[in-house]
Amino acid sequence: MSPLAQSDQLELGVESRKHPPANILLVDDRHENLVALEAILLPLEQRLVSAYSGFDALRYLLQEEFALILMDVQMPEMDGFETVNLIKSRERTRHIPVIFITALSKDNKYVYRGYSAGAVDYMSKPFNPEVLRSKVSVFVDLYNKEKEIERQAELLNEKIRAEAEQSQLVLQHELEEKHLRELTTTLEARVAERTRELVETNRDLESFCYSIAHDLRTPVREIVATSSMLLADSKEKLGPEELEHLHSQSAAAKRIGTLIDDLLRLSRLGRKAVVTEKLNLSDMCRQAYSRNLKGAPNAKFKLDIESGLEAFGDSGLVEILFQNLVENAIKYSPEGGRLRFGSRELNGETVYFLADQGIGFDMKYERKLFLPFERLVQDPAYPGTGIGLALVEKIVKKHGGKVWAEGEPSKGATFYFTLSNGPNREVVEEPHEREFSAAVKLA
Repeated sequence: MSPLAQSDQLELGVESRKHPPANILLVDDRHENLVALEAILLPLEQRLVSAYSGFDALRYLLQEEFALILMDVQMPEMDGFETVNLIKSRERTRHIPVIFITALSKDNKYVYRGYSAGAVDYMSKPFNPEVLRSKVSVFVDLYNKEKEIERQAELLNEKIRAEAEQSQLVLQHELEEKHLRELTTTLEARVAERTRELVETNRDLESFCYSIAHDLRTPVREIVATSSMLLADSKEKLGPEELEHLHSQSAAAKRIGTLIDDLLRLSRLGRKAVVTEKLNLSDMCRQAYSRNLKGAPNAKFKLDIESGLEAFGDSGLVEILFQNLVENAIKYSPEGGRLRFGSRELNGETVYFLADQGIGFDMKYERKLFLPFERLVQDPAYPGTGIGLALVEKIVKKHGGKVWAEGEPSKGATFYFTLSNGPNREVVEEPHEREFSAAVKLA
């Protein structure tokens, strides 16, 4: 089928396609437990793959792609926690959801260890088969929608490439027939038309992704709503551990919802036009500080803002920039710490900075700070989606400026940025995948 013919299928929509069975990895060293899990999940009509050890699971993950992993905790040689730590260390597999299923213990320390290892849920035996099926169904649905987004994006890109190749052949033919002046006029007209088509195509793709994001919100809301109903209706019937599990499940679903919202906010920045005006950066920093402390009125920090700092920029975008920079400084600073906003001259250019006295960072990871989803601090005491500083960098680049950071562990961090009105520059950094094949060779 040609790329143009394939692109016509975009009108069919996501929900009209029947998805192939998703791969679900079941990991348990006991055969009878695997048989029981297969019996419970069989009505979902997905492809179930059984692994009898952590090493077997890692081998399967090197060969195939999986939508979900159901992991036993207590296994010989390498337990479930160790296996999940290795899975999460590899870029290709780190985002696969993991549900721990165990009869080992319901003690909170094991539950917390499961969530710390990167699991999305921790279920203790005996459990309700219907609840397990519902949870697995939600994650399979999320996986299928993500795959559909990727497929639609590939179809759009193939269409653009095919049209570009066709346009190039036409232009080459015209070069052989027309005078240079006529050709220049034709090229200008075609560039303008091609730009318009690309803008429209990009707008359609963004609208499609926005619609899919709304679809992704639906199962997440169902998880939150179900947890809330159970907490409201069965609070007296459930023990402290069950209540804690429900609270953890609800919090995890809310974090997914926040991540979807942040991704949409990041994608919208690409199409927003920059309308510059003279801005009072000192006042904007002070307002961002006040907004960030509304949820914690008793929290106190020492705020030192250089007065009269002004620059030209888009007021809406610069407001988002300060909101994220100040939020980041407050999050990683101890209460009572000092936040300082000021400026300095560097190579004839005004550079603005926000400094804190927080936990700081190792400078070898400085560029990772501005990559989406890259969080240098995994401590649950510092929650976040890893999108805030990526938004900051994108806003600065739309103003033709630069952003960088300096820091030292336990000695605070300073974020610098400029707001020059030069052309925007796109920087694409390839992620470095951390392999974990060595663990498989040990088996």
